[in-house]
Amino acid sequence: MKALSLFSGGLDSTLAIKLMQMQNIEVIALNFVSYFFGGKNGQLEKIAAELGAHLVYVDFKEAHRKMMLNPKSGFGKNMNPCIDCHALMIKTAGELMKEYQAAFIVTGEVKGQRPMSQIKIALRRVEKLSGLEGYVVRPLSGQVLPPTIPETSGWIKRSLMESIEGRGRKRQIQLASQLSINDYPSPAGGCRLTDPHYSKRLKWIYEDHLFNQPELFELIRFGRFFRLSKGKYIFTGRNDCPGKHRRGGRRGRPRHSVAAVDGDGIHGHRERDPAWRLHRGDRVESGSRTRAHRLRLQHVGYGRPGAAT
Repeated sequence: MKALSLFSGGLDSTLAIKLMQMQNIEVIALNFVSYFFGGKNGQLEKIAAELGAHLVYVDFKEAHRKMMLNPKSGFGKNMNPCIDCHALMIKTAGELMKEYQAAFIVTGEVKGQRPMSQIKIALRRVEKLSGLEGYVVRPLSGQVLPPTIPETSGWIKRSLMESIEGRGRKRQIQLASQLSINDYPSPAGGCRLTDPHYSKRLKWIYEDHLFNQPELFELIRFGRFFRLSKGKYIFTGRNDCPGKHRRGGRRGRPRHSVAAVDGDGIHGHRERDPAWRLHRGDRVESGSRTRAHRLRLQHVGYGRPGAAT
């Protein structure tokens, strides 16, 4: 019998797969790829290979972006619609069950581990939104959750699942040691939507109705981000390629690149040929309050000459 498992490469999803394999279930690991998490990763592929699980990357970028426009269960502390996100992943996995001849879905969720998305009522809501009620197995908390169809049908044994609850990880680490799982990442989280700094920038884009420009999701990760007015931004960075540095100019000073953004897209990046001009006195909103950088922007520019924006 086969099952599809949501797989991030973290300890919980790794243990969930292992516990199912110990019940003679062939598990196919699904790594979901959005604009904010997931994607090809050497460490992920290494862990999947060690588990003996077939790894499949599932691109659901656009479905996830559209869900974020109006998540039914709202956002968490930051720009993280965790309940709707989990439901969408499970729903998408459900649509793949026929293709992979799988009978049910597995996740590494732990009851009570997350205050918004993994309390008992939230776990039930995730299943309801996904349309797969009864077919979602959570092996780490299986004994403290209602019986699932795979259990009542005799496909898997409830007694061989765990009864983990809460935010502690002592039992998971102990279980990993017992199962000889030694290579796993620390629980830092791989979703940018839970990052307060990134979420602040993303929220501006969301409120300015520019969520239809996914290239901005990557651009706001790098350099400095200045919001002049609704839907008008300036990004500055050290080089034409975000995250990379190139020496140049006088006395080896780093070159600064500029991108101006409005509702029509991203405009000119070159340091000496800005798309628009920023005028002295223009209001600039920024996560950074570095005065020196604001002074530099006065010479870089945004807007037509002679007209403040």
